[in-house]
Amino acid sequence: MSLSLSTPPSVHPHHSKTYIHLIYLSHGNHGSKDDWTNVKALLERQYRTMVHDENKESASSSNHNTWNLLISNSNGEDTHVGVLKGGENAAEELLAYVRTHWAGEYEIEPRDIEGATPDDVYLEETTKSEIQNNEDLSHCSRGMPRHTLIHSNIVIELYWIGHSLGGLFSRAGIGFLAESAEWQCGIIRPRSYISLCSPHLGSRRPGGTLLKNLWRFGANFYSLTLGQTGRDLFLKNNVLMRLSEEDYFTRPLRQFESRTLCAVCHHDVAVPYASASIRAHNPYELPITSRNVKHEFHIKGYSGFHLERHRRLFEALYPHLEPYPSADIVSEFVTKNNLNENGEHVETTEMEPQDTFHSDNYGQVEFSSQMFHSLNSLPWRRIDVQFQSKNRLDQIKMHEVVLAMQKVPLKSTTMRLAGEQFWREVLFPVLWSDRIHSTDFMGDALRGKDDLGLRDVVVVCGGGIAASSEEKPG
Repeated sequence: MSLSLSTPPSVHPHHSKTYIHLIYLSHGNHGSKDDWTNVKALLERQYRTMVHDENKESASSSNHNTWNLLISNSNGEDTHVGVLKGGENAAEELLAYVRTHWAGEYEIEPRDIEGATPDDVYLEETTKSEIQNNEDLSHCSRGMPRHTLIHSNIVIELYWIGHSLGGLFSRAGIGFLAESAEWQCGIIRPRSYISLCSPHLGSRRPGGTLLKNLWRFGANFYSLTLGQTGRDLFLKNNVLMRLSEEDYFTRPLRQFESRTLCAVCHHDVAVPYASASIRAHNPYELPITSRNVKHEFHIKGYSGFHLERHRRLFEALYPHLEPYPSADIVSEFVTKNNLNENGEHVETTEMEPQDTFHSDNYGQVEFSSQMFHSLNSLPWRRIDVQFQSKNRLDQIKMHEVVLAMQKVPLKSTTMRLAGEQFWREVLFPVLWSDRIHSTDFMGDALRGKDDLGLRDVVVVCGGGIAASSEEKPG
């Protein structure tokens, strides 16, 4: 399906290339492409998106000036293959889509690497075997590319969004994707990585009290049913540590212009706030559960949105909120773990001599301190949301509200509407603002060279501000 946007074409007047904006959606554990059905419909209505459909010719060269949406299905039949294999499957699916629909728009040839040392080039075949065999990848430093770009008429701006386990598949897949000729030669340009309630710190549960010990036992038993994925998520191997530390995975993730973590502050049983937000301290009070409350969502906090266009966006949408400093996320962890048994601060000259395990202040996640610090060495944008619930049954569904879906037997129209509100009022404005920046339209608007300003961004994306804007032909 292809529909025109209400914005100028994605071709900057000073560039000869066509910019294709590709949103890639990855589902979570036990999920499928159907998880994104309602989000797909929202995107079609909101962005007038061109949606990938394997039964249709959905990415013809005549439609390069629209958004493109690809919903991953490579892990739909089995999400228990492990984080690394799931990531490789997702990367291969994305590359197959790009090569099928835009192969005629660019030409790449292998680079002559005669005389080069192994440290100078990508070692594709060796690397794949080493990854699956859990070997060290320090020699794969991503030096001289293996391919040379002859010509290209396009740049594919990649916006990779993963829900739950899909956020980890995405991080692993980015490492594999960076091995491709399309990435090396700039055909695929990493624009925005977004995770929705993804267990970046793993799913290991702390013990302590009788109730917590029972919960930990149950979680460990459940992990046995998840195959390799369970061993990865419950930190029974070093897969998540490798995703957090090895240059093979972290360097291409760092190349994304932005990395955004969306986390539910409370009642996400599957992925608690600490793991989704990579944060040791949850500063938010438990919300009131009452039959009298409305099903809606609230932005409780945000950080990392330093660019002017994003600052203005959040100030317009949520004037009552102040962003919390990203530096506080690590300092609050250090402070928490430098308290003695009386709660008094103890000065220390070392962070931690070796890797140890800690839990967040609500005692919901047990995580590696080394992995925590490695992940927080990357700059992240964070969006903390809370969905109001009327009863315990609503809380069971909390992990899926961000998908705005209704899953049998836990159907809830009101919770779905809250999820739709989250997309309209948070993710749509952020994605739109990222897209405009990528082709420099926002820069022109802020300099008065184009009449597509922040006001239009907020209105078109349903941000809840009373304003009007004339549509422009696509």
